[in-house]
Amino acid sequence: MLSKLNTTFILKVSQDLICRNVKRGEKLKELKKSVTKALLPHIILLETSARPIYGYALITLIRRKHGVYLGPSTVYPALADLEKQGLIESQWTTPTPESDRPRKLYTITNKGRLLLGQNVTVLTLVNKMMEVKA
Repeated sequence: MLSKLNTTFILKVSQDLICRNVKRGEKLKELKKSVTKALLPHIILLETSARPIYGYALITLIRRKHGVYLGPSTVYPALADLEKQGLIESQWTTPTPESDRPRKLYTITNKGRLLLGQNVTVLTLVNKMMEVKA
């Protein structure tokens, strides 16, 4: 269940991941993937608050912004969990010339916006730290 994030939590998670990954000698890319996976539900809320988004578009956005590939087997269960919690909702769209099949469009709910509002400062900071530098 998602709850309000706080700076202490983010710092603790980051420190734990850094220590664990440095001890194993893992690369920065693996660390970024671990942090992105840990914060995926919050990243989804942040992105759906900006605009409705399709699952595949979310996977592409995460790869572009964070330089991390999280596959459908990671992202779609997270979307389903958030939907079960009432934090996002989905709607099937009809086929278009660009897409010959129906797709699910995800949007944030009022409940999701409320939770995101409590976490947005911390998430924005983490999001900026994780962005790929061109």
